[in-house]
Amino acid sequence: MFANWQYRVLAVVLALLCWYLVTGREKVETWVEVPVELVGTPEDLFVREGLESRLKVRLRGPQGIIRGLDPRGLAYTLDMSKAQPGEAVIPFETDAVKAPKALEVVELSPQRMTLVIDRLSRKSVPVEPVWKGRIGDDYRLVNATATPATVELRGPAQVLDRLEGVQTLAVSVNATEPHAVAADAALSLPAEVRADPAKVRVTLNFGLKTKDVWVRLPVEVLPTSPGATVRPGTVQVYVETPVTLLREPGFKERFGAYVVLEQNATAGRRTVAYRLRLPPDVTLLKAVPDEVEVAVDNDRK
Repeated sequence: MFANWQYRVLAVVLALLCWYLVTGREKVETWVEVPVELVGTPEDLFVREGLESRLKVRLRGPQGIIRGLDPRGLAYTLDMSKAQPGEAVIPFETDAVKAPKALEVVELSPQRMTLVIDRLSRKSVPVEPVWKGRIGDDYRLVNATATPATVELRGPAQVLDRLEGVQTLAVSVNATEPHAVAADAALSLPAEVRADPAKVRVTLNFGLKTKDVWVRLPVEVLPTSPGATVRPGTVQVYVETPVTLLREPGFKERFGAYVVLEQNATAGRRTVAYRLRLPPDVTLLKAVPDEVEVAVDNDRK
């Protein structure tokens, strides 16, 4: 029974090998998804629309190879070295699929794609700071600045031509008495556009709300002198004042108008400029009249 056992083992091995070759070479088909890889794209060009990121590939080959196939090793390579700006219809070629030689690429889906190719461009534009949130009712935004004030954009020329500036993503502000708020903020950009730098420093300066009002003030003579009179006896000033000051009882008492009379002033009339006393954070916009007349009589002591 054990005579010529070597030949018996060899026969079994050959039988198994034949079985593998017959069953393993049975042709089967399958669909797999593969990524689209662009190669050779000129540095000054950009695919703006229509790019398919993945393709469906129909493969045919031996059952054993198909079952052991790892789709991660497959890709479709698209040569872009001869691309030109504009619209281009690109047919997908089966021989551009990187697949094992034992496999046949039968079909691709989709069969073509329409690309919109644009030329890359650069452009410097101003940055507009944006903020959101709640602040005290008596406060307002005085000014908002970005550092740097301009950024350089890089992207498709047709997109950049429409951009005259860019905004930041909103900086959050929540305070009852805000003054200055500073934060780094990214930019709100179209998907195809990149900025240098990608972030800017936003500074928001808040101040009290103001209101422009007229205030009538009596004109005093300093030092007080019973022999000196002023005509007109009152002046009007147009001022920008915080709204909180206007709510204070007797707020006008914090304003004043006066002329300073020299110590040895002689009798007679003279036209002089008067001076004003204004509360903090109040800005003079206009005063009427510009000057007053001071009369000193002979009996002044």
